[in-house]
Amino acid sequence: MKRHIGFYYKLYDNNRGGRELILGFLNNELRYYFIDWKKISWENRMLSQDHDISRPVIFSETEGQIDEVCFFSDIPNTNSSNKYHFRTDGERHSLCYDGKKVFAKNNYDLRETQFAELVVNKYFIKKELESFKQKSTRLSGDSFLYDGFLPLEWGKTIKELSDYIKGIDISSLLSSLYIKVWDSHISKVGGDDRYSVIKEVKLLDGTPINDDYLINLIGLGERTIHKESGYTSYFERPKIPFGVYEGETLEKEKQAIIHKYSSEKHMGWLIYSELSKQEFYKEEIIPPLENKLQTVKKQLNEDYYLERIASIDSGYFERMTSSNRTEMLAKINRLAHSIQSNVPRISIIITGESPKNDDYSVWKKIATLIEELSNSFNVIIITGRAKGSETQALYYAMDNVIEYIYDYHAWTMSGKEASIERARSMVKKADVLYYSGEPDYYITKNMIAAAKEKGILVKQL
Repeated sequence: MKRHIGFYYKLYDNNRGGRELILGFLNNELRYYFIDWKKISWENRMLSQDHDISRPVIFSETEGQIDEVCFFSDIPNTNSSNKYHFRTDGERHSLCYDGKKVFAKNNYDLRETQFAELVVNKYFIKKELESFKQKSTRLSGDSFLYDGFLPLEWGKTIKELSDYIKGIDISSLLSSLYIKVWDSHISKVGGDDRYSVIKEVKLLDGTPINDDYLINLIGLGERTIHKESGYTSYFERPKIPFGVYEGETLEKEKQAIIHKYSSEKHMGWLIYSELSKQEFYKEEIIPPLENKLQTVKKQLNEDYYLERIASIDSGYFERMTSSNRTEMLAKINRLAHSIQSNVPRISIIITGESPKNDDYSVWKKIATLIEELSNSFNVIIITGRAKGSETQALYYAMDNVIEYIYDYHAWTMSGKEASIERARSMVKKADVLYYSGEPDYYITKNMIAAAKEKGILVKQL
């Protein structure tokens, strides 16, 4: 059974009709597939936003029908006995099934293999980035809302540190303390001799200590505690015990450490350490990860048109009903195919009055025009929904799933006094202007003037 990579596309409740969607890569292109809503767990539906593709999946299908789907977020990391798992090799991540790589190059087209690698790597980069961003704000309340009941993130962090300190038993921690002190004399003919005393401190039970304050307090590690140099072969030994500390000597060292311990100083060290780590994450870790994520996104958009396909107007999906959903999805996939093909794009404005308010005749002309243009171009309609042809062009685009650009605030609500600015703004995005009715109608007149300023073709519908 072949498996493919895709993204869960959650439909708005009223448009679901027992179906959800997967945007999947199959047969060398991205397209949308219906999936029975029961195959999507309640948790995954609740964690997803409507009309969003941020959650990658792996799926299998038979004749356009999805048989099974598994979310990346439900797949464990390496060394798992689960059927699906991820395998990590350095910075590369592979999706496996029953211990074998799913997207082996001998089983899949190179283009699909590369798509899978990009999506998997994007998932891990994003996951790592989100983790470091969360860590970089543990002692910052600026990024978190406070409603008077929930504590700020830094408040939670302080409580964690306080609980950590309260849980420390210094006496118990020092139960396996080992100390050894020795000296070293290095002679140098014709130069200064060097004398040093070295102290080694460790915990024989192997208790891991990653706390800088405790490491410094106990003196863990091997360090030089005394050194001298001079043109002499004699150095006076410091008046301290040498050798392996035992009995009373070792107990005195333990008591000195216990007496020196301060929970207030410990908290200060922990906060300083946390702030230092946060700055390190912000300056050294997060920017490179953001750059890597942008590089992967750029490749997905340039080679697979992912962003353009994912941003197909959600209004098309919202128009789905139980009776038309198959037809609507076919139109949406036709648009997705057009976006991914090498067909050149053409952006057109269709404006003007409907002759004698005959919207149907304008509609027919728009349909004929777009059908003709679609033989050679991927058509994008630019509309401000002015009365007449602009409104009919928008309706045609919505009914037939044609790409369109529509700025309600700038182009629909601009008012008559801003008509020329509106025209320039729309024409800026256009390759050709078509108009219906008379050219002296004020909207048409301003559109033609703006089109001539830009130097684009003007045609009567």
